[in-house]
Amino acid sequence: GSSSLIEYRQGGRLLIDGGALNAPGFNSGERIIAPFLWHKGIGRLDDIILTHADADHYNGLEILLSRFRPKRLWLPLTGSESAAYLSLINTAHNIGVRIIYPNDETFLEDHRSAFRIIDVNSATGGNASRSKRPSKNDSGLLIITTLDGITFLFPGDISAYKEKALIDSGIALKADILLSPHHGSSTSNSSLFLSKVEADHLIVSSNDRTSLRFPSEKTMRNARNAGMTVLRTAKDGTISITADTGGYRISCYREKRWGTCSPDS
Repeated sequence: GSSSLIEYRQGGRLLIDGGALNAPGFNSGERIIAPFLWHKGIGRLDDIILTHADADHYNGLEILLSRFRPKRLWLPLTGSESAAYLSLINTAHNIGVRIIYPNDETFLEDHRSAFRIIDVNSATGGNASRSKRPSKNDSGLLIITTLDGITFLFPGDISAYKEKALIDSGIALKADILLSPHHGSSTSNSSLFLSKVEADHLIVSSNDRTSLRFPSEKTMRNARNAGMTVLRTAKDGTISITADTGGYRISCYREKRWGTCSPDS
């Protein structure tokens, strides 16, 4: 799964995704994300953004809506018919959270100069075949934010096909930090895309039980060729990146303590 918290110096707090594959008696929002936010002294969120309607990205969000009462919930136009996803939307309506479906490119209201939310499908001219329903992965939201001169790119689970379409669209994709598309999958993270983004660090969000596939060896090879340092939540735990005008610093939380990360070469 994947979940990313962004904190602005002026006080804004946004959560991008909040999911993991649920098991009986386990909810990632309740067991992982909420305790993390409370430990940081966070009782409210301004926004929750769902990149795409896959369960390993939205499963924890419903309980977070109730407990952190964000002003807005940003959703992709292509949703899901699953009971869990429909319950998420109903909860937002019931507690008065405003639901927004971004168009081609939307600037977040409270951080207009620093935050862009882009609908991938409309930004790249839609689907190649009108007769084929676009996949959830390729019809989600791409997020670009710049903090103190450091740019972060959150592309969701887009495929290599959409990576190229985004490049062809002319959208500025260069970033310092890239959250690896589709958890480091070989069907994403193309050499063309990684070379275009030119990030210093590639962050792979996956668990240690899928380490042979996420990240794939192909992704690791493409990252090395692009000169990127790879960090993995499976190995490094929670990854914290603090940006300031002099650059940024990275620390990792593993085995109940913060410390240095162990990058893959």
